[in-house]
Amino acid sequence: FYGYTTLSYKVNKNLEVVGRASATTYDLLRTEKFPYSATTYGREEARGDYREDARKLFENNTELLVKYNKTFFNDLSIAAIAGGNIRSMRFNSSFVTTNYLNVPGVYTFANSRNPVIASNFSSEMLVTSVYGSLDLSYKKYINVSATVRTDKSSAIPGSEPSTYPSVSASSVLSDYIKLPE
Repeated sequence: FYGYTTLSYKVNKNLEVVGRASATTYDLLRTEKFPYSATTYGREEARGDYREDARKLFENNTELLVKYNKTFFNDLSIAAIAGGNIRSMRFNSSFVTTNYLNVPGVYTFANSRNPVIASNFSSEMLVTSVYGSLDLSYKKYINVSATVRTDKSSAIPGSEPSTYPSVSASSVLSDYIKLPE
């Protein structure tokens, strides 16, 4: 199952608030019946096997954004975004297999010749993020952009939040200076 939704509210012609949410989930069960007469590397006795591999995942992303766009004096344009995101994920898996079969063609764990082999795994993660961007442009002369993002992840316990800033500036000289052909 994959689900996405967005809700947008335009406060005025310059200010907009956007909320988004998405969810992904699955519940898989894979079974394998290995014939009694077949062999494979590490299983040379040719006595068959039965396996079940079960996996479950649930992931959710929820985000809130505030967007602002305005031009002042017909010369200075500002575009800004501020937001936050929460991502949560839960994963569980279980793998169970016989250790050769007693009776050919009977694919159940009760038919395991030796003790059943089982393993499982579980994982959870929570990432919280805040971010923003600011774009300024003056006429056609210069554009300046700045961004920042800070993440805190439960996958790195005890760590400080990670921050990722950036700044850039650009100008196209040929837009306002006559250059030689």
